[in-house]
Amino acid sequence: MKKDLFPGYDIRKTIALVFSLFISSSVVLGGIFFIGFNLQLNTGPALTGLEVRSECIPVLTLLAVPLGGIIITSGIIFRYLHSTLKRIYRITESLDEVAAGNFTNVIVDEGTDEIAHLTAAINDMVGKIREYHEDDKRMLANHFMYEKLTAIGETAAGTAHEIRNPLTSIKGFTYLLQDKFKHGEQGWEYAQIIKKEVQHIEGIINQFLMMAVPTFPVMKQSSIHELIDQLLPDTAMYAVDNGVLIETDFSGGLPEVYLDRPQITQLVSNLCRNSIQAMPNGGTLKIQTKYSGEDNMVTLSISDTGTGIPPDVLNRIADPFFTTREEAAGLGLTVCYRIVQNHDGIMQVNSIEGVGTTCIVKLPVR
Repeated sequence: MKKDLFPGYDIRKTIALVFSLFISSSVVLGGIFFIGFNLQLNTGPALTGLEVRSECIPVLTLLAVPLGGIIITSGIIFRYLHSTLKRIYRITESLDEVAAGNFTNVIVDEGTDEIAHLTAAINDMVGKIREYHEDDKRMLANHFMYEKLTAIGETAAGTAHEIRNPLTSIKGFTYLLQDKFKHGEQGWEYAQIIKKEVQHIEGIINQFLMMAVPTFPVMKQSSIHELIDQLLPDTAMYAVDNGVLIETDFSGGLPEVYLDRPQITQLVSNLCRNSIQAMPNGGTLKIQTKYSGEDNMVTLSISDTGTGIPPDVLNRIADPFFTTREEAAGLGLTVCYRIVQNHDGIMQVNSIEGVGTTCIVKLPVR
């Protein structure tokens, strides 16, 4: 049920009043003409038909001017009220949609009067509400993600330490065992495989520990561009092997950011590798940076032209151990979210299936 814009005021009564004035004025003027015409016939000398018409012409002319003015004025008023009503109803309908939680509607008004200015002000207000609403949704999502990672991280940290102790012994004895054989012998090759698999397990353990709470980054003022440039050679080799072209679009005058270089290096490396792996038939990996003075944050965007992520999968990509690849542990993006949270930043993943994926990381400039 829609609410009246002006309580106690019914615009339909105004329209009825305009028509009432029009009809009443017409009746009054018609009555005056009729009375004047009868008086002329009753009091004056007998006139012929031609003389009667001649005598009535001045009276008719006199009455036609105000009568025509009333008709024209009433039509103008009605047209204005009708147009104003439509514009006001558009505003009230838009405000009803905003109250219902729809912030995408834009009121179109091509006028230049006060209502047009009011419409523009409402559009600006709704736009700002939409931005605040999206910010609140992102903050709430980040809060839930933080709580989830905290709970999992505490468990993972204890488990990782328990695994690391015997793993250290296995690694040490593997080196001793390998020394018993010459390079190229079967025993040496077996020991080499053990070492490689131990290193793989150590990488997973490090990812476990990254989720542990608390994780205090060692912050130093650094350049994002310099950090990416150091990563590019290794990333470019991996990209070439997979038929992927790397493009960069670095914003000039980008301010330095206080960050933990090893953590942000791991973050960028993980995101780039994920993007390259999402393009099995080749494609383009684009790395962009820019600075926003409004929120005083540096934005890093990593986009690919890969297969994209289905909506049902997109909601779970940050869940620990969730992966669509058999060879992956499902901790890469979970660790990325943890690193961004350690830096009081924001991470967002946008994807269109069949088009590609964009990972957006925002880090505050302190």
